[in-house]
Amino acid sequence: MNTHSGGTRPGISLGAAVFLLSLLLLGCEEGLFYPGGETVAEFSILPESVSVEVTSVFQLRAEARNVGGVLLPVDGVVWSTADTITSVDAQGLLTAHAEGQTVITATFGGHSATVQVTVDPPPAAAWPEHVCAWAATGS
Repeated sequence: MNTHSGGTRPGISLGAAVFLLSLLLLGCEEGLFYPGGETVAEFSILPESVSVEVTSVFQLRAEARNVGGVLLPVDGVVWSTADTITSVDAQGLLTAHAEGQTVITATFGGHSATVQVTVDPPPAAAWPEHVCAWAATGS
């Protein structure tokens, strides 16, 4: 016969239960727990360099990692460009306007990263344009 005396039951203590409940509530209130913390240790732009043609668009991506190497959310990145060769919107979408080289900067929580961008000339004229020249001149 298995009986318990002294008013105690097997299982978790009241103190342990309160502690675990506190952790659960803090986790819900604060959001996700990130192994290694929420402090940004490394901030970068991907890819590390970009080569595009005039009038093309390209999606850049910002990435933040903590000391444990865990990816952190990067909401609120501020994107900027050094000149008018390219433009970049609030989501990191790059648009090439003219030939040349430029630098795009992303800033997040006191950290910044840059990426070198090369804008090449547009491709050579397509075949139909050569046909039109031949039709107009006969040669």
